[in-house]
Amino acid sequence: MSMEIYVFSDQRLTAIEDWQQALDRRGAPLRLSAARPFAELSGALPAVLRDRPTAFECDHFDAAELMDEAEDVAFDHRWRHALAFRWGADLAAGEAAFLAAAAYAATTGGCILDGQEGALISPERATDIAAEFEKSGPMIEEVIRRTQQRFGGP
Repeated sequence: MSMEIYVFSDQRLTAIEDWQQALDRRGAPLRLSAARPFAELSGALPAVLRDRPTAFECDHFDAAELMDEAEDVAFDHRWRHALAFRWGADLAAGEAAFLAAAAYAATTGGCILDGQEGALISPERATDIAAEFEKSGPMIEEVIRRTQQRFGGP
């Protein structure tokens, strides 16, 4: 199962380095790979969360098309750009995606659509969700470890 969030904005950052500066200003413990130009983002975006390598998918999407599909969401206007974030069961990737989305939305004056909730959230709420991922991570990893031991997994 994959999770998705989207940042809608009327302006776009032009470089990963600008996005990194936005993360740094917010005190986010996340380093994004600048190996590809921002305009060419498509697929996995490698990152380092604290000292742990991770990655989340990041793609440019058609904002109008996404807004039309989200007919139950009350957008305040027709946004020009959309950046999609997607990840699977990796909690670090989820935390990284929410931190990255929060910084991007705050810097571009945009909003975040939480795909699971089907609702718009603020950059502050996205940062809170990232903190929830961090807090629950050790507990979830312990449950997985115990389950694997019980059923003979790695």
